[in-house]
Amino acid sequence: MATTKTQEPHVAESAPEEPKINAPAIIDSTALSQVMTDDDFFGLDTGMEDITSADVTLPRYVILQGLSPQINPRKDEYVEGAQMGMILNTATGKVHKSIELIFASYQRRNIEWTPRDKPCPVQGLPQVTGGGLYKDYGTDDSILSECVVWEENNSLWTPRGNELVVTGTWYVIDPATLSVGFIAMGKTQFTASKKLLGGIRDEKIMTSKGIVPAPLFYRAWEMNSIIKTSGENSWFVWHHKPSTKISEMSHGRAIIAEVKEIVRTIREGEMTIDVAIGEAAETAGGSRQMSDNSRM
Repeated sequence: MATTKTQEPHVAESAPEEPKINAPAIIDSTALSQVMTDDDFFGLDTGMEDITSADVTLPRYVILQGLSPQINPRKDEYVEGAQMGMILNTATGKVHKSIELIFASYQRRNIEWTPRDKPCPVQGLPQVTGGGLYKDYGTDDSILSECVVWEENNSLWTPRGNELVVTGTWYVIDPATLSVGFIAMGKTQFTASKKLLGGIRDEKIMTSKGIVPAPLFYRAWEMNSIIKTSGENSWFVWHHKPSTKISEMSHGRAIIAEVKEIVRTIREGEMTIDVAIGEAAETAGGSRQMSDNSRM
């Protein structure tokens, strides 16, 4: 008996599978409600619980001068758009033609610098050069008794042949960001510091107890620079103008809280500043377009 051969149905070969391309995710309205915002970080540990003011160096505000590297496109420190007379934040690298700042505290600090290229002019003292910070004595005035005055310009010189620069140091708050920094005004800038302090001390306010001096942080001050000339030398110095009162700012109480914290850290010795920031060798000497603490 012959067998019947059954023909199996033909199965077409499938085409090679196309590689899958990740399509953009489609977020429905329910998922949108779960998108993170800054509020999600509130109440969480920040990872900075053990950091104190002693661990951080405050940024400094400095005036850019003719030899500041930030205005030279050939320098690594060059900042696009920077010009002489602008104010530089050493931490952010941002420059400003003017900036509003609130003064939280003031110190007169004694800072010893090694001369850059012109040694001590006082006969009998060491003739050292090389430049740079030797020591920041802070508010300790005992070093003054060791100094010799060079009568030609009333500069102070230590037994090591270094110059002691009395420096007006201002701890400031940027009201726009609540960030904290400092300004150091020594030598050619010290007169500007005195004028600023005088302007602040002259302001009075009316309270329930009568007329009293306004606190240092009563208002913001618009800080910019003006050019000063002496003979063939010219440089930029700090200039100030009164601005918005803290009481007129929506976050005034937050500013006062920051002021209190700055004062506390200074009193307890936790505040750390590096007065050498912004004092690079390129910013002094040469054409005598000076830095904030231009030295001989």
